[in-house]
Amino acid sequence: MEGTKKYRPGFTDQFSIQIKAPQGIRGIHPLTIAVRLNLALHEIMAHDFPGVERASIRCGVMRAGLAANSLPEEAWLKGVLSAASPDARAVLHARAEEITAATAAAFRASAVVSWNET
Repeated sequence: MEGTKKYRPGFTDQFSIQIKAPQGIRGIHPLTIAVRLNLALHEIMAHDFPGVERASIRCGVMRAGLAANSLPEEAWLKGVLSAASPDARAVLHARAEEITAATAAAFRASAVVSWNET
């Protein structure tokens, strides 16, 4: 039936990533970092999981700033990871943390991942 979700055993955790970018004359747009981070998180599936492992990571919310003519100091990503096994869940958590820190550092920014585990 269309629109019906099937229950699959495993883990589904929500996450939120807060990105803080340096400001000033050469300020860095935190949304640029968020976009690159979103792409990098999706690469986890291609590089860290064999084709048979059931796992995914998705970003559903990306936001920054309140005005069209200003450079915001922060951006946020929110999403969900799903894993069929505890090992896959641990890999997703660890890689998301590593990739978040490295991507932010590449732009002289900082980022923190918060988890809501279910």
